[in-house]
Amino acid sequence: FDWDWPLGPDTIVLVRDGVASITWPGFIGSVSGMNSHGVSLAVCAAGKSFDSNGVSNPLLLQKMLTQAKSVKEAIAFLREVKPASSMNLMLAGPNGYARVELDPERVEKGPAAVFAK
Repeated sequence: FDWDWPLGPDTIVLVRDGVASITWPGFIGSVSGMNSHGVSLAVCAAGKSFDSNGVSNPLLLQKMLTQAKSVKEAIAFLREVKPASSMNLMLAGPNGYARVELDPERVEKGPAAVFAK
């Protein structure tokens, strides 16, 4: 992670519903993980945008990892769901990679801007 976390180094690997996440005891959702299809994500926190009507980012990302079978599917999912806060993501999988900017204030083309290969 590129940001400080008050829980410090007490990380664990949690495997559930075909998703392995690096997380902390008691933390719900994913901010770093990989699913059984090889789709991986890592979060680079950024920005200050927040919308209480959006979906909690860790829960949004956990659901994305549970459902996406490819980076393309992960991007499609992220374009359909409004995140609660801004965040940069790195996605990678057997079929490509992408840098995704989540922003609850973005209105054109949904809340995710994607730079992919």
